[in-house]
Amino acid sequence: MTREFKIGILCALVLTGCGNDTPPQLLPLQPASVGVSQNLVLALSVNNPSGEALSFSFTGPPLPSIKETSSLTGTPTGGEFRWTPLASHVGSHQFDFTVSGPSGSSTESLVITVVPQAGAAPIFIQPGKGGTYNLDVVQCVNFDLEVKD
Repeated sequence: MTREFKIGILCALVLTGCGNDTPPQLLPLQPASVGVSQNLVLALSVNNPSGEALSFSFTGPPLPSIKETSSLTGTPTGGEFRWTPLASHVGSHQFDFTVSGPSGSSTESLVITVVPQAGAAPIFIQPGKGGTYNLDVVQCVNFDLEVKD
């Protein structure tokens, strides 16, 4: 009597790589405050152990002229956000800043509060940019009015 045995062999291969592919990390940001027509300069500190090339971006509220009144620059060691808010920007606004590199990205958020200048004229919050009403077409108009002084 002959017995036949089958032997199976399972091989596993684990590859590990050496190198520093740690993604850049944007360090925490603190809330900021700035007056209308004043310059806000916000340093964006980054932990970038690999020294990789970085790109910076931000998202914020849909404020009028935000692109024209702000700028964002960066290097492999950090970035800088500059903003000179307008009177229509008065209030508290959340901004999200992102740093990206080949190995990943990191985002930090902060609230920037824009305060009116002392002695400034009132700011019309609502109806906002305003509107034109033709009283020949509609004899009576109703709208909510909100003013910040």
